[in-house]
Amino acid sequence: MLRHMGTGKTTGTSTFRHIRLPLFVLLVILMLGQTITWVILRNNQQRIQIATEVTAEQVILRLQDWIDTRVYSLLRLERAAPPLHGDDPSLYKQVATSLIDTYPGFQAINWIDSTLTISQINPVEGNEPALNKQLRYHPDLSVRTASTEAIRTGEIKRTDRILLLQGGYGFATYYPVFSPDGELLGLINGVFRIDDLVRTCLNEGNLLEKYRFAFVDRQDVVISNHNFPSLETLPEAAVERPIRFVDAPWRFVMAPSRESIHDSQHGPIFWIHLISVVVALLAAWVAEVLQKRRWALREQREMFQSLFTSSHDAVYITSRSGRFLATNQAMVELLGYETAELERLNAVDLYQHPDDRARLLESLHDKGFVRDYDVQLRRKDGQILFCRLTSNETYDHNNELTGYQGIIRDITDQIRATEALRASEENLATILDSIGDGVIATDTRGLIVRMNPIACRLTGWTFEEAAGRKLTDVLKLYRQSDPNHLLNPVEQVLEKGQIIGLATDTMLIDREGRRHNLADSSAPIRGRDGKLNGVVLVFRDITAEHQLQEQLRQAQKMEAIGRLAGGVAHDFNNLLTAITGNADLALMRLEREEPPHTELKEVQRTAGRAADLTRQLLAFSRRQVISSRLVDVNSILTDMGQMLSRLIGEHIELNMQLDDNTPKVMADPAQLEQVVMNLVVNAADAMPDGGTLSISTERITLQAETLERLTGLSAGHYTLLRVTDTGTGMPPDVQDRIFEPFYTTKVGEKGTGLGLATVYGIVKQTNGDIQVRSHPGEGTSFAIYLPEGTAEMNAEPDIPDEAGSLEGQESLLVVEDEVAVSDLAVRTLSQFGYTVEMAPNGAEALELCQARNYPYDLIITDVVMPKMGGVEFARVLETLWPGIRVLFISGYHEEMNIDRTHPGKQYSYMQKPFKPVELVQRVRAMLDASPPGRE
Repeated sequence: MLRHMGTGKTTGTSTFRHIRLPLFVLLVILMLGQTITWVILRNNQQRIQIATEVTAEQVILRLQDWIDTRVYSLLRLERAAPPLHGDDPSLYKQVATSLIDTYPGFQAINWIDSTLTISQINPVEGNEPALNKQLRYHPDLSVRTASTEAIRTGEIKRTDRILLLQGGYGFATYYPVFSPDGELLGLINGVFRIDDLVRTCLNEGNLLEKYRFAFVDRQDVVISNHNFPSLETLPEAAVERPIRFVDAPWRFVMAPSRESIHDSQHGPIFWIHLISVVVALLAAWVAEVLQKRRWALREQREMFQSLFTSSHDAVYITSRSGRFLATNQAMVELLGYETAELERLNAVDLYQHPDDRARLLESLHDKGFVRDYDVQLRRKDGQILFCRLTSNETYDHNNELTGYQGIIRDITDQIRATEALRASEENLATILDSIGDGVIATDTRGLIVRMNPIACRLTGWTFEEAAGRKLTDVLKLYRQSDPNHLLNPVEQVLEKGQIIGLATDTMLIDREGRRHNLADSSAPIRGRDGKLNGVVLVFRDITAEHQLQEQLRQAQKMEAIGRLAGGVAHDFNNLLTAITGNADLALMRLEREEPPHTELKEVQRTAGRAADLTRQLLAFSRRQVISSRLVDVNSILTDMGQMLSRLIGEHIELNMQLDDNTPKVMADPAQLEQVVMNLVVNAADAMPDGGTLSISTERITLQAETLERLTGLSAGHYTLLRVTDTGTGMPPDVQDRIFEPFYTTKVGEKGTGLGLATVYGIVKQTNGDIQVRSHPGEGTSFAIYLPEGTAEMNAEPDIPDEAGSLEGQESLLVVEDEVAVSDLAVRTLSQFGYTVEMAPNGAEALELCQARNYPYDLIITDVVMPKMGGVEFARVLETLWPGIRVLFISGYHEEMNIDRTHPGKQYSYMQKPFKPVELVQRVRAMLDASPPGRE
């Protein structure tokens, strides 16, 4: 039965072999015809591509030259500009009309006067709505930017894409015209429609029929479209090039028309297909005739001889008893026996373990064949070989079992290589397990094949769970700026074939939903042949580093806002000084019954409220002058206890836990009270339905390693003040901005947005730090760190007011760049009998001093002024007049590098805004004090 089955299989195989050669010839010739067709089509495509690229370069050069000619022809209008000829627009209109007639493509040529108003339009028809329009109010930002840049640089500037009055896109150019004295006279304005320019310029050589064109601006908006249905699916022969109009780049896209491509793809293609089919059929018929003749000869060959002589594996035939009947040369080389020696041996003599032979025969009797049976054979020299057998039974013509035949393959090197690979993998696994970073390896399909313990810990997946899964199922990476887009580093590496680093804002969401900031790199895994076999990802958790960077960024942002707030307060204090001072002077001359008295008092009250606002800004910006001394935070809180209870109401429970061991701190008591009040008010607002407000203090010692999350602090002893509520809490985006001035979440007029900003500034000015912890629905806790103060720290003493007469005859010099403030000071001091001079800055004041033969009795100078500030002026003046008295005035506290607190110094400081009488009192007090170094 087995033999009959074998005969049938041989017959089917023989039939296939008869037709194999003709079928092969037929396919080869058909493929040759297809190849020729493909080559022709490819050459046509390349020819079209090259022609398109050359034409595109020519078109770009022509367009740029054509447009530049028209743009720079506008320079001829400079001499005809209306302001240069007595505002006579006729010459300008005449030249503009000539340019429009000479150079087709202008939409309009306009004149814009020095107020940036369009005062002349050529031609007027169709452009009337633009007349008398001002550019500074133009709704298109590009128009305002281009005109401003033209005036600033003195060069021609053009807009980006603009929508024209008549519809369609275009652009405008602006060229400034200046007088010989450098005064802006106006702007020459050219307006162009892109479609008109393109059609006029490209109407030669049938370009508009042969090609499709499109212009794309910097926002990827198509501003001129000629037969381009869509830029999303460009033809293969499409060419995209940058094109620069005047001073700004756009993109020019060009592609052959469908008709041009269609014409190039037809011609001899049909005949090539027809000829290749006919030739293929003819050649197949000839090959079939030849194949039949060769088959008759091949059937005469002996398959047995071919098997023995050509096989690289050992081939044998044995009897039923195991005696070798035939062996090939590979068998001799494998076992080290000669052919005659093998014929005298039994197969069982070659087995290292005779039981393997018995199991082999058992399998053969069951199945009739055995595939890939692993055994150990012994060579003549005693060497043990690992071999793999494939064997089957042989039968005679009576279907009787005659013996066995098979093939032996030496797999000793393979086994050893496998063992070495296993050892190498174990070593690699040990190394990966010891690496401090997470490591994940994938194949080219993105399926995970290896994962070390760090990667398991960060992702929350075990290797057994993750093996064979897609990387994106286990390593869920997102950009913080795009949390809805799942990143796949494997795709990027496979596409580029090189090492890829993730963006710095990459985050990992583990299996439990926790977020981790990651630093990551992905690299291709290549074999010795250079073939890409997979991707390896190495990543580490940088959440702690990211938090430190975020805290530093937040501190820098608050510092920048503080500088801005301080600058605003400085300028505002100058204005308030003039307002309140003049109001005081006016009130001094009026009786209560006089009509303006009430209005002036209202001015004083309003200015006082404005001064309070600037003080809050100064507190936030840490530029407020403070009266610091050693204070006990517990005492301040105890004194405020009853007031705080009344402030928060009976529906909120106040709980104070004060540590008696807290150190004293160097601070302004009033400011500390303001900090507590602001925090308590905010806490009460967060608990409209009641809750618990906890205020606690404790003594803590900060070490260097515990300062990571705190900014601006050094190691040492601190008083920690906590204010905690059980209110509504805050989301993260609100926590990031709560210390910004004027930022508030309160509705209507319930908050100014300066409360927490003031708290932040006061804490920072006392060299402390404030931290907030809050979650929606879980309340809020503020932690304030105040450094321990020492007895050596002294606050600046105030200069006492003099009770005697404020009048005097001394000579004074007022140095102030704000005219309103200096005028107020001069009038006030002159009214009390003093001889007063003034200078707008330190440099001019120094010239006045050098021209005098004797010094002034007192210098009153602002701190911040142009050319030379007050501090520098005082230092130079000290070398000219040693011991000269100087009263510094400023809108906020400056680091003047002059020790104003040291006893015996002749300097004093006064903060704006101040009242006139306060200025006179301070001046009189300094003049009556005995200055150092003078008798």
